[in-house]
Amino acid sequence: MKKIEDEIVFRASGIILSLATPSLERYTLVTMEYLSEHALQYKGSDWAAMVFTFLSLYLLGNKSRTGFVMGIIANVFWFSYGYLTGSVANMFCSSVVIYLQARGWVNWGKDTDLLPASANSTDSESQ
Repeated sequence: MKKIEDEIVFRASGIILSLATPSLERYTLVTMEYLSEHALQYKGSDWAAMVFTFLSLYLLGNKSRTGFVMGIIANVFWFSYGYLTGSVANMFCSSVVIYLQARGWVNWGKDTDLLPASANSTDSESQ
């Protein structure tokens, strides 16, 4: 509890100090200390997951099959992030999305008839 209180006092004093002195140097110092403590808290898995997710969405938006591979890589990182944070829901969701991404890769370009069989037979009968 003492550590949490000290952290709150440290952050509050840093914010007050940065507000009291309009120096950019003070603000930058507090920001850099915060980033250095928290940016790689999960060993970079969250950052890598974010980058690969964006890349996956971009590639799929451009109709590139490689987007599914990037999505699988992203979700491996999301799974590791869930493991590091102890989130069972995150790990389960990542596993399901990995399966769906792999399914998308396999089914890419297959000719699938989206209409039910009954709709196809009525079209051929009316001709």
